[in-house]
Amino acid sequence: MPWYRLSQKNAKNFGRNKRNVRERDRDVRENNRDIRGGFFKKNKRHIAWIIPLILIVLLSTTCVYTVDQTEYAIITTFGKPNEQPVSSGLRLKLPYPIQSVTKLSKETFSTTFGYKVQNGEEVIFEEETKMITGG
Repeated sequence: MPWYRLSQKNAKNFGRNKRNVRERDRDVRENNRDIRGGFFKKNKRHIAWIIPLILIVLLSTTCVYTVDQTEYAIITTFGKPNEQPVSSGLRLKLPYPIQSVTKLSKETFSTTFGYKVQNGEEVIFEEETKMITGG
């Protein structure tokens, strides 16, 4: 049926449908605006709190360290080592660029070269001594 033969009732529905289409298009444009960056524009205040919070969490993870019972820890402040080694346990320090931790083993490993103890007496092996010292 051509558009000029619409009855009055159909003309009213046609107008309503056009209005509905316009409203729907406007809603779609608003939704697209939200997707393209409207979130950041609306939530600037929240983002202003989220970014520093993330930085604080990241820095705080570098402030906690553990020292095992078989280790000592040496804390260096701006590259200068502290005189006292840190004993075992959960410890705190300043964030990474200021302080860093180097862990050292408490265990001592020793080997004997050039002699062995047999029956309470030291037996000297000169070949091994010469091999190590070069003398």
